[in-house]
Amino acid sequence: MAASEQEQVLFGMDWVALVGGAPTQLAKKHIRLYRAHMHTPFHHQSTVLGMATEAPPVSDNVSVYSAAALFAQAHEAQTSACLIVLAHGECWMVAAHQGRVLIQTDRWFEHLSEANNAVAAIEQRFPELQTQTLHLDEQSLMPEWIRSPGVASAKLIRTHRFSGHSKKVIFGLSALLMLVAYFLVIVTGK
Repeated sequence: MAASEQEQVLFGMDWVALVGGAPTQLAKKHIRLYRAHMHTPFHHQSTVLGMATEAPPVSDNVSVYSAAALFAQAHEAQTSACLIVLAHGECWMVAAHQGRVLIQTDRWFEHLSEANNAVAAIEQRFPELQTQTLHLDEQSLMPEWIRSPGVASAKLIRTHRFSGHSKKVIFGLSALLMLVAYFLVIVTGK
């Protein structure tokens, strides 16, 4: 969804919990394993990481934001869920607890009933969950928290395919191939 020509909002990311080790190292590991094209910012106190395994077709000068992270930021003082139902019945669902996206949310469903079942499962873990359902058609506006993204913690970072370690490996292999080629030229005399 385009918030403006320079800002886009992405729905439906994969979220993982960063538990069992140093959050920054776990985040880097998950980004590699998922082969994520984009991810949410992370630091040493992060508890969740959002990743997009398919990059939206946007140029590098367009900022892309996570809809789920925007929702979490707008509802950081409570436990909330949101269902956005489109005119054809498809539904996007997200839930957040104290400003953090809950894993297994930020999902699309074909029918509202499936999304309601997912919310019911979340309510069992979080009885204080407040749920809002928005039915959108061509005339409806998206909620305010999505229309003006600008939140730095929701801005997605494009993953660079060749990290520092990969560059070293590629450089080393290139140097080795040049040495082999050089010795072959000397040995064959050509």
